[in-house]
Amino acid sequence: KVAYFHGCATNYYEPEVGRAIVAVLEHNGYEVLLPDQVCCGLPMQSNGDFDGARRQAQLNIRKLGPVAGQGIPIVVGGTSCGLALKSDYRELLGIHTAEAKVLSEHIYDISEFLWMEYEAGHLRTDFRPMNRYIPYHTSCHQKLHRIGRPALDLLGLIPQLKIEEMGADCCGMTGTYGYKHEKFDISYAVGKPLFDRIQSTGAPLAICDNETCRWNIADKTGIPVVHTVQVLAAAYGLIPDL
Repeated sequence: KVAYFHGCATNYYEPEVGRAIVAVLEHNGYEVLLPDQVCCGLPMQSNGDFDGARRQAQLNIRKLGPVAGQGIPIVVGGTSCGLALKSDYRELLGIHTAEAKVLSEHIYDISEFLWMEYEAGHLRTDFRPMNRYIPYHTSCHQKLHRIGRPALDLLGLIPQLKIEEMGADCCGMTGTYGYKHEKFDISYAVGKPLFDRIQSTGAPLAICDNETCRWNIADKTGIPVVHTVQVLAAAYGLIPDL
């Protein structure tokens, strides 16, 4: 069994990401649980509403705690939500209960979890060849997980697929910062080198595992941006080719 924290972005805006994650997990023999959950609280935290963020955190600790207490891993598709559950509740919001600790120890980024399964010899590798080139952006929150590069490692298992990491510091969105009218010019200036580089590749598709970064890049480059697991699902033949 594995539990899935889908987060607001998947639940309300990108259900196709959630369907791909569930399909890949089930393809690898997992029963996917969808425990009751609320927003991780990061939007509140990012905008200074720490009391609101703590309320969300306490709700998730109460709802997800029993799952973690059974030793069931909880996978998260969004790198920002995953970081909130994994470390922000304790390190930034100051919630140091035993329940918060147990929860944090059972949270995994979806690519982190799948790569662990591969290293343990449990991941199916019946990927169809994908003869194409796709640029990849590593988000800031993804780097803060300190888990290496499991998404790129997973994509490297797909025959004939060439992935190039763009090496950009930031896309400029930085959570909800880039959504603010008064911050748009700064946000765009930060992300422009990345946007230009992706456009210069001529690729019809890009990959990013953070929701707001994904939307920002798609908006500024005019090309679709997908999650790593959507590419894996397509290579497994679980969803139509991207």
